[in-house]
Amino acid sequence: MKKLFISLSISLMMIGCGGGSGGSSSNNESVSQPSNIEMVLSAPYTVYPGDQIVKTSENAKVTISHIDGHSESTVILVDGNATIIRHN
Repeated sequence: MKKLFISLSISLMMIGCGGGSGGSSSNNESVSQPSNIEMVLSAPYTVYPGDQIVKTSENAKVTISHIDGHSESTVILVDGNATIIRHN
């Protein structure tokens, strides 16, 4: 009976330790990769601190609306081509 209890205890400890390796893979998921969003004419986009707007044509023009006290802004592509690079 004592051997059964010890074997059962060791088995439960081994099962409990088996999930520990999942922590290292979740660290890889937390590393954010920038995402590119191709802007479409007249569509509103919300941008946040750290985001970048890169014009991909010489005639690119955007309008920017910002409310004091808010961290985000709204941008609209008026002419040309541009890309939002979002750093999550």
